[in-house]
Amino acid sequence: MKFLKFYLFILLNFSVLAGQVMTITSDRSVIVRYIDGNEQYLNEGDTIEILDPENWKRHIRIIKTSNPLAKRGAAILGNNRYNELVSQGYLKRKSLAAIEENILVVNAPIEIELANKKKVILQPGDTLKLGAKDGWKRKISVLSSASGVKGDAAIGDQTLNGYISDKVVKKQVAPSSATILQNEDALDLLFKRFSFPKDKENEIEDESSDEAFYTNTECPKSEKTFKLRKSTSIISVPGKYDTIPEGTVVKTSISENGVCRFSVVGLPQGSRLAISDFPTLAATYPSNMGIDNLDEVEDPNSILNLEKGLVFKLPDGAKVRAVGRRTGKSYSFDANDRIEIVGKHTNGSYIVKRNGERFEYRLDANALDELNNAGALSINFNDTAGNIMSNNSFNTAVEYDEVDCQLNNSNEVDDTYADDEDYESCRDKTIKTNKGPLKPNDYLSNILDFKTGVGDVDSALIDTYTECISKSMLSGTANNAAPSCKKDSHGNVIPQKIRERVKNSKGQFYSRLADKRPRACANRKTSEYLAKSFLSAASCLGVDPKEFFPIINHESHFQPTAVSPTFATGIGQIIPKTYNDFYQAFRESKSYIDRNHSLARKIQRLNESVAYENYEKNDRPVRRLTAYMLAHLQDKVKSNDPNCAGLKRMYNDPYKGKTHADVVKQENIRLCAPSNPSEDFFISMIMYQQNKKYSTYMLNEINKVSKKKMSKDKVREFSKILSRWMYNGGEKGIYTVFELFAKDLSHNRVEELGRNGRITGKKLVNKSLADLSTDEFKNYFSHYLKYRYNSKSTSRKNEVASYVPGTGGTGGIDGDLAVTEGRGKRECGN
Repeated sequence: MKFLKFYLFILLNFSVLAGQVMTITSDRSVIVRYIDGNEQYLNEGDTIEILDPENWKRHIRIIKTSNPLAKRGAAILGNNRYNELVSQGYLKRKSLAAIEENILVVNAPIEIELANKKKVILQPGDTLKLGAKDGWKRKISVLSSASGVKGDAAIGDQTLNGYISDKVVKKQVAPSSATILQNEDALDLLFKRFSFPKDKENEIEDESSDEAFYTNTECPKSEKTFKLRKSTSIISVPGKYDTIPEGTVVKTSISENGVCRFSVVGLPQGSRLAISDFPTLAATYPSNMGIDNLDEVEDPNSILNLEKGLVFKLPDGAKVRAVGRRTGKSYSFDANDRIEIVGKHTNGSYIVKRNGERFEYRLDANALDELNNAGALSINFNDTAGNIMSNNSFNTAVEYDEVDCQLNNSNEVDDTYADDEDYESCRDKTIKTNKGPLKPNDYLSNILDFKTGVGDVDSALIDTYTECISKSMLSGTANNAAPSCKKDSHGNVIPQKIRERVKNSKGQFYSRLADKRPRACANRKTSEYLAKSFLSAASCLGVDPKEFFPIINHESHFQPTAVSPTFATGIGQIIPKTYNDFYQAFRESKSYIDRNHSLARKIQRLNESVAYENYEKNDRPVRRLTAYMLAHLQDKVKSNDPNCAGLKRMYNDPYKGKTHADVVKQENIRLCAPSNPSEDFFISMIMYQQNKKYSTYMLNEINKVSKKKMSKDKVREFSKILSRWMYNGGEKGIYTVFELFAKDLSHNRVEELGRNGRITGKKLVNKSLADLSTDEFKNYFSHYLKYRYNSKSTSRKNEVASYVPGTGGTGGIDGDLAVTEGRGKRECGN
């Protein structure tokens, strides 16, 4: 009998017949997936109809939603996730009659049509009751109004849904006794001032343009091992993470039911996650497993740990550089040398012995790890086993006696920077490519002009950032261009595309790099040149190099010719739309400056906070980027400061194209001297500074209407974080989500997150921006971006959400900075 009662309880509570209507009880607790792979959250009060199950998924129909990015109609939920939502109370049964009886309160004037066809305006505070849908209209009943109008009426159904999404009307709820703001509507009114009514340049660009790449529709073959280029969403499984971090190594399995299956076999360096945090067999959609997201690698299980006692030889033709611990001179090791690891240096390099000698060397860790990851080392297992059992090798390395010794210098390398063990030696390094063997820096000598002067910068700063940039370059992508930099008779680079158009197996056209090269080698010559150019631009514009370094460290790892799968190009990874927008504003400001226009003189006062506040509060005469240039660059483009030489060159001969095609036709020019790398540094820094100025103003205005004030340090830190996010997600894209987050926080609607980043089912009560720590702000805002950022692509949402904090301690601006600084002793960014 007890068993029967239990069975009936389960049946009644967890089994729902097809056609049952259910309502969501908590904001963003339910995430649905559309047929095109796009994912969206549903809010409290949204309703869905449960349809038939199929394999692992359950079909549903979205009847009503207040999420402006979600659409009504067919969608799916995982069966396991569906049962979990029902058991936790996030999905509850509701009759259709109850749904239609929602009472709404009007927040702003709206027009309705009475039964006698007369149109009237309802005012804020008026209430109405929803009725049934009647064709394109929705029947309503006016319950109370300031004008005395009552009774049956109608309103366009789509119009009403828009009002609900924009919160022009909202469900009648009991007023909260706790409020953060002095005036409940103050924040709403404030954000209306921050809108972007005429700023077309702030429209969010969908980077998935047809020319950039195609939507992948096939899963990769099984039993292949890949490293993920970006964080990737997977089908949710209860108790497991639903996002795989960038840099994770996965092994594919047999795919079925239209999804790609794989197991996680290796996590990126520094990750706080464990493989057990993910499903044993994860599943995702083919759109997430395309050529733009996968690099084929060796199975980590076939790669050895490079530990004390390991004895090995290099593969034929390979050479690595080592530095004598006593002499400081550089030596070349090749396939004839028997190498034994005896320890690890504090800077990360391996301490080794060669051919049984008693002398020790420091061997470049990046070069050796690269060979090991490719499975290229030849291991002497007998000698290795003996060393590990004796366990004497490591002690030797730690207790090394710095006595005078005469080394055999037969393999000594003649290197200008032989005493600088922190930099890669590119001379003997050869990489296999699809166009034959290649020395990584050979192509840079034809692209960059190392002889060009780059201003006057403090030598101590140059030393610091030369090392920082060299460490950053070690993590660079293998997706680099080798543009033609041939010049015409006037000394100008001849325009040429760096991409070629090809067709895939499905007959779809997409673009790929015409001449793909490996990452540039991080030798001192290259690193120092890039450091001087970076610091020169920062000095000219008044940018703190420690604040801006993390952005370029994440975007391109200072690789001068890096190109993303969507053709974001160069050190700043600037997409064609941003490039066009920048120069449109640059040419506009140049026109005002050259004519000595009164507007140029007036806007130059925007350096003052009061003047900028007046600019934002009144009808802006020019868009923000143009205003920033007029306010901050007029003196710099006219000065003789050698650090501003690159900016003056851009000003005197600005790019004149206007369309995406114009950029593509001459994209090689952006990657050749004299544009590369100076132009990218100036564009990226100016865009960042303009975003920061706007973010600071916005946060200060929020402070004025908040009871609890953020400190100046917190405003400065949050502004930096938002500006970094805007660099990737756009000013409007990030602002839109921040507006939602700030409003929800002020009205106690933000879902509490646990340590694992998952919703706990509770709300953040009586919390304001002033109460959030830096890490809390990043985590909560990242969570909002994951489900609120305006993009049709789930992978794009994940990319934006993880852009600053990364995933599980790796990737993103923060994770990449930790990796770069972990390779050396310098503090490169903050």
